[in-house]
Amino acid sequence: MKLSNFFESQRATELICANSMYAAVDLMLEHDFSMFVVDGQLLYAQDRDRARVAGPDFVRFIRMCEGAVSEVPVIFLRTENGHQNLFEANAEIEQARDAGANGILPQPFDADRFDATVRPILLAPRPFVRSQGYVGPCRRVKDIAVRLERRKSP
Repeated sequence: MKLSNFFESQRATELICANSMYAAVDLMLEHDFSMFVVDGQLLYAQDRDRARVAGPDFVRFIRMCEGAVSEVPVIFLRTENGHQNLFEANAEIEQARDAGANGILPQPFDADRFDATVRPILLAPRPFVRSQGYVGPCRRVKDIAVRLERRKSP
């Protein structure tokens, strides 16, 4: 199922699709978005020999933008296929997280899986972090109470 068909079947009120990073940037200038769904295979160039993928780079670009658009939830779609080994899959997930994705959703997916990934992001957003090395949602899964301070002051 095409992604646009999936969102239409879920009664999305407005869906704007781009087939390249450059087209997506142009659309960002024209519209206000409430969520980005970034395909991990989003293209930024296609040479004769190979296509260059920019999925994590586009997530990073969104986070570097000025204004409210930089804090809009970003769902990163990654394609699960038999050709990708576990190391490559983990590297792709790590790149998306480090770029500032709120959630990662493997393709193919169904409505239940999409809902289980996206609903918590929209209903209980994590605090937004802006630091020198990272811009995006706080990656801590849970807060842990510390009973004994292990750090020692100098």
